Amino acid sequence: MNVKNNGVYFGTHSAGDLVKQFGSPLYVYEHETFVRQYDRLKRAFESSNTSIYYACKANANIELLKIFNKLGAGIDAVSPGEVYLALRAGFKPEQIILTGTNLTRNDIAYALENNVLVNIDNIPMLEANEDLFKGRDVAIRLNPDIHTGGHEYLATGHREAKFGVQYKDLPYLMELNKSSFA
Repeated sequence: MNVKNNGVYFGTHSAGDLVKQFGSPLYVYEHETFVRQYDRLKRAFESSNTSIYYACKANANIELLKIFNKLGAGIDAVSPGEVYLALRAGFKPEQIILTGTNLTRNDIAYALENNVLVNIDNIPMLEANEDLFKGRDVAIRLNPDIHTGGHEYLATGHREAKFGVQYKDLPYLMELNKSSFA
């Protein structure tokens, strides 16, 4: 986006002309900006074995998802609807992970039927659905118990946060894995 001559431009197109052509409200995304920012992130981690997953909840526009697919990102989905959109955008099941705090049994079943990895956010979710997970890989969202500052309502990685499994619960999870999921 450029501002020149008292107008806003996207490439060579003025915002005013785009609104006249497509109507309002209008959402305009610059492909080059997504590519540039993704490349910056990818370069920042190029010395490590890191995968980049786009959080679909940020913007589930299917055309945007297609851009991230072409760039090589994976998708972090929080609902079956987002899993569906990711599949429609061309992501392979192994490029998608479903992470949700309140996933229902049907949500989990849908993901597993589509060979999408489910990221367990809490022990009761795992216990209640152990029959669905039997013989399958399951990811565990681990709470690192790190206080990063910022507003208390936005903090997600500390011990009191509702997200993730606590370190102290890992031995129980390992035992559960041996007895229930082998």
